[in-house]
Amino acid sequence: MIDNIIIGQYVKSDSFIHKLDPRTKIILNIFYIIGIFFINSLIGYLGYFFIIFFITLLCKIRFYHILKALKTISLFIVFTSLFNIFFIKEGEVILSLGFVEIYDGAIMTSIFIALRVIFLILGSTILTLTTSPTELTDGFESLMKPLYKLKVPVGEISLMISIALRFIPTLLDETDKIIKAQKSRGVDFESGNLVEKIKNIIPILIPLFVNSFRRADELAIAMESRCYNGSENRFKFRVLKFSINDYLSFVVFILVIVLLSFL
Repeated sequence: MIDNIIIGQYVKSDSFIHKLDPRTKIILNIFYIIGIFFINSLIGYLGYFFIIFFITLLCKIRFYHILKALKTISLFIVFTSLFNIFFIKEGEVILSLGFVEIYDGAIMTSIFIALRVIFLILGSTILTLTTSPTELTDGFESLMKPLYKLKVPVGEISLMISIALRFIPTLLDETDKIIKAQKSRGVDFESGNLVEKIKNIIPILIPLFVNSFRRADELAIAMESRCYNGSENRFKFRVLKFSINDYLSFVVFILVIVLLSFL
């Protein structure tokens, strides 16, 4: 289960997507997400699938590696789809089982909602796989610069985003170690009813929370000892600059998204 979670992981490569400015990838991902909610046909989602597949080729990342992100939310997608099928009353009744009635509109709505969630996860996964946490932080901070005039602590917000993304793989690795340690002590996480499985999670959560607070405390002490200041006057080791590839990516990607939305 832990091995299937790739959120927050970064795959280093010299691909075309990796070399793009992080601001470009963040902005295009926002347009990508907005475009998803304008798609109301299976042909449009098929077009989105080809976009994801083409971007994966440009990233030089195996497509099945990105699909692993869906394994962790598969139960959520199934539960949401079933919930919508039984409670949405749109269209004509196609199946009646006593007090339960299933409508054709509910089935189509459930399919579209599931596809939206799937493509949202795939797009966000590609963003984190091709952009390091540091680059994401610099990109978010640069895009939020106008908020400095409103006294918004942009530097601190960007730092929190960076730390959160950075520690996701670390916490997952610690969770995996705790599970293996508990199994070696005879804890069975697979057998038993639902109540017993929930009880078996407690020996995982307690040490995980303790380690998380310990790491947070150590990080805070390290930052204070280095006199960290999240103000806007901090020196930037890497200055972000848009290249011709960024501008071309803007034009091509937005045109494709607009075309799919109109189709």
